[in-house]
Amino acid sequence: AIGTAKADKGIAACGSCAAGTFAAQGSAECEMCPAGKYSGFEAAQCLRCAAGEISVAGAILCTPCDAANGQTSNADNTECSFCLEDFFSDGGACQACPHHATCLEGTTKSTIDVLPGYWRNSIDTTRIRPCLAAAVCGGGVDIEAQCLENHDGPLCTGCGEGYALNRLDSTCLKCDGSATRESKWKVGLAAASVTVVATISFFAYRYVSLTKEFRDF
Repeated sequence: AIGTAKADKGIAACGSCAAGTFAAQGSAECEMCPAGKYSGFEAAQCLRCAAGEISVAGAILCTPCDAANGQTSNADNTECSFCLEDFFSDGGACQACPHHATCLEGTTKSTIDVLPGYWRNSIDTTRIRPCLAAAVCGGGVDIEAQCLENHDGPLCTGCGEGYALNRLDSTCLKCDGSATRESKWKVGLAAASVTVVATISFFAYRYVSLTKEFRDF
């Protein structure tokens, strides 16, 4: 019969399978349920533990994971090694998802999903900072792809080759010709400085000349 096993050849009676084991019809012996499953008395098959529960081999019941601390079961219900939504796994322990990020079930420290408009330095940190220009920070899981095209560096404030930072809104603008906007700004500042110095020198010279003429008079 299902849930029983014929232990010895020539013996008509079948022995009942204990809880934690099973036997399909015609089986010669009872088999132990594998980890992640369980069974009761005289079972024809083992049952899978529910999500958030685990078991060891030969289990008669499943053990719930510590959901209050964000734990849930892995895919085969053998360990409480996954974390629930709004938590992430950090060295086996579940931690609350950091602000300005999304953590789906099963998220690890390296797969924290940063919200658009924010930036984090590496997958080893949970510190997430707002960008100076929210529009250039795309967020996401991939640290190397947080900044939008032609933007790079901390908080996405750097610009790619051929682009220069617009200081008014912290976005990157394409340069005109071979010169960068930064170099043009520096040249303009230098020219203005030369003009100021020349003007001061001219008026100083005129002052000295007029003073001398007045004394000679």
